Amino acid sequence: MAPTDCCGGVCASVDEGGPTLCVLLSDCRVTGETCTSPGDCCSGVCSGGPGSDTKCQALPGCHPAREICKTDMDCCSGRCEQSSDGVLRCSWAPGCRPSQDRCASTECCSGTCAMGPPGVSRCPGMPGPMMMHRCLDIGEVCKKPTDCCAGETCGADSSGRFRCVPSGGQCVPDGYPCALSDECCGRYCLPDTTAALSCHSTCAPIGAPCTATDDCCMGACVGSPGSLICSPVDLTTSAPTCTEAGDSCDAANAVCCGGTVCVTVSGGTTGCASTGAASGS
Repeated sequence: MAPTDCCGGVCASVDEGGPTLCVLLSDCRVTGETCTSPGDCCSGVCSGGPGSDTKCQALPGCHPAREICKTDMDCCSGRCEQSSDGVLRCSWAPGCRPSQDRCASTECCSGTCAMGPPGVSRCPGMPGPMMMHRCLDIGEVCKKPTDCCAGETCGADSSGRFRCVPSGGQCVPDGYPCALSDECCGRYCLPDTTAALSCHSTCAPIGAPCTATDDCCMGACVGSPGSLICSPVDLTTSAPTCTEAGDSCDAANAVCCGGTVCVTVSGGTTGCASTGAASGS
């Protein structure tokens, strides 16, 4: 068996000198691999015909994050990168989600997340300059300045990929809303548990919400849309960790763990609280 025989492009021998078998890739299962529920699949679609195994199905259009790719143009995020599995996979784009990538709530650059066929929530519109019916919002993948709305230009982000960015030179201070890290004085545009993005001067530690691996101090940004967190890749390496519920936090640069948010508590101080407790307070 060769790597090209496998949906994920990786095969390995379980025993030295034994037969080679296809290896499941990390994080989520790619198109063609067997599944038991939609959550298993990078596409969010798990189905099969009568009497056949259920398998992860491809979404129409561009590939969502974590699917196998060959070039940046294959991916909704415009980022086809070498993964820890040793193969090319679409990566999450840092900041807001470009058109057609998967979403859960308000994280799309357009501001809306819509359910589409086959029952998967995606950011509306076609990616890049194919969206000829309207100009592109900040954060959308672009090719030239005229693709972007007034007050924006098409510029390279920190990874060298082109996205619509503000044309003005003034940066956004910590704690204020953002769509991309390129807007922020402090370099990082990070989400809280509600997916709201704001500028920070510090990277996201292990256990904290993230939009892409670029956000994380160490490790990788993994999980499903709306619940991505920074997770360790090498368990033997120590790394900064998120602030647990009940501990104090800095509202402008909160690094609370996933499932918690930095709120004002008794005495006017701020602390990390579970989202349920925060909404009920």
